[in-house]
Amino acid sequence: MKQGKLLLRASIVGVLLSPWTLSASELQPFWIGANQGGIYAGELDTENGEIHHFRSVFTGIDAYYLVKHPDKPILYAAIRTEGASRLASFYLDPEGNLSLQSELDGRPHGISHVNISPDGRFLGAAYYRTGFAGVYRLDAEGKIDSVLAEAQHTGKGVDTERQEAPHPHWAGFSKNSRYLYVPDLGTDQIWVYRLEEDLSGLKLIQKADAPPGSGPRHMAIHPDLDVAYVSDELSARVSRYELDRETGKLRYLDSMEPAEEAKGEIEHTVSDIRIHPSGRFLYLVNRTFDRVSVFAIADNTGKLVPVEREPVRGTIARNMAIDASGRWALVAGRDSNTLALFEVNTDSGELRYSGHIQYVPTPMAIVFGQSGAR
Repeated sequence: MKQGKLLLRASIVGVLLSPWTLSASELQPFWIGANQGGIYAGELDTENGEIHHFRSVFTGIDAYYLVKHPDKPILYAAIRTEGASRLASFYLDPEGNLSLQSELDGRPHGISHVNISPDGRFLGAAYYRTGFAGVYRLDAEGKIDSVLAEAQHTGKGVDTERQEAPHPHWAGFSKNSRYLYVPDLGTDQIWVYRLEEDLSGLKLIQKADAPPGSGPRHMAIHPDLDVAYVSDELSARVSRYELDRETGKLRYLDSMEPAEEAKGEIEHTVSDIRIHPSGRFLYLVNRTFDRVSVFAIADNTGKLVPVEREPVRGTIARNMAIDASGRWALVAGRDSNTLALFEVNTDSGELRYSGHIQYVPTPMAIVFGQSGAR
């Protein structure tokens, strides 16, 4: 493996605000999982939207998904191979060098997603191709230490082509780090696990039913309301669930109607879902007609109100990330090999295309150094 360097800088300059303007200038680092292209990195100037120092920083791996430690200068990668999957952590030193810190080989085939618990002690993973969900211990330095548990999903859905077997697509933790949520596209369920009190393993406590044939893919938990949202890949919708934060369990509430384009005979599939750092807006990425649907989130109920649908200026929109300021968003076009930069109106949630496109091979995942999106 080759290791590269990413130069990190920061400066603060005060400016006057509008909904389209930042309060300060800061070079915000970000990283891209570029499949067989490895890992790329850059810096976003949060005042003017310019991208600096964009470069390849690690090659020789198939970086399928990335996540950053909430407190430590560590980046984690889900790595696909022709056989077993691999998990790896990379250390970011003060000069910005990216170096391999730890690895855990021999994991189930076909990893699709990784996430880290808010307390920084565990890494969660979903294995789409083989139907597994896993949780892994991290040591005090953030290194991947060992397997806590790997659970095999069973079942299938009503779509005989896409739901012939379990397909876990996302793994993420509750705010208190006690529960793991795994939307399973293949079984039309969100599998809910509880970490055992002695941290010896996982216990399945619920298989929350999703609408038949919906194909739940990714999930976003609201920071304040007792609500979670799921992107339904096969039905091109977003579904809303009541979340009991004490028991960890979910209850299906409703689903948004798909956009007019998605109601015809052509297959439409949605991918990523994000909540704005303010908790006021939700973004649903559709990778068939390559748009981001923007919704306002009602203050008390969490119901969604459509705001706009914004073209992503790329093809097969795979992933989206919002920086910590909540004023910039990057959207990855996998097949167009592009990152499109959008400015976020913090009053309405609307996206405005900045005119900036960054080219990168097969971008699959985007992560900011201080991520604001949930």
